[in-house]
Amino acid sequence: MKNEYQKAAAILCDLLELDDATKIKISEQIQTFGIGHFLENLGAFDFTPEVREKLQTLYLILRYIQTDKITDGFSGDGGEA
Repeated sequence: MKNEYQKAAAILCDLLELDDATKIKISEQIQTFGIGHFLENLGAFDFTPEVREKLQTLYLILRYIQTDKITDGFSGDGGEA
């Protein structure tokens, strides 16, 4: 399971163009708390304002996508449900 958390943190950091030290910190937090708790409680973690803003933006996008899928349906093929 640890390896999966490290992969998730690596992808997240690559996507947001974060440094290696932040990647390690995020990996540790995800491993300890899980990805959901981590993203829902970003204010509880010690990140720079720039990193926190990037993570919060990503979280909001993911929440929007999830909400949109629930309210509009999702066929999984990129088309309308």
